[in-house]
Amino acid sequence: MQVFKKSLFLSVNIFAMLLLIDFIFTLFSINESGEFKSVLGIVFDMKYTETEISTGFGVEPKIFIYFLLCFLIVLGINLIVSKKK
Repeated sequence: MQVFKKSLFLSVNIFAMLLLIDFIFTLFSINESGEFKSVLGIVFDMKYTETEISTGFGVEPKIFIYFLLCFLIVLGINLIVSKKK
C-alpha cells in the first residue's frame, strides 16, 4: 500500500509539472484567434479584438489517459525499486 501511495503522490506532482510546462509553452506560442490544443490535452479558445484578449480553457479526455500512463510508469518504477531493497 505504501508503494501505491508514494507512486500516486509522485505521479500527481510530475504530471502537474508537465501540465504547467505544456500550458505555459502553448499559451505563449499562440498569436491569433481560434481554438488551440496542447500536447497533453489542454484546449485554449483565444479571441483577440481591438480592445481585449479573451481566453477560455478546457481539457480533452486524453488528459486522463496521459495521467494514467504517467501513474503506471511511476508505479512500475517504484515496484522495481522496492523489490530490489
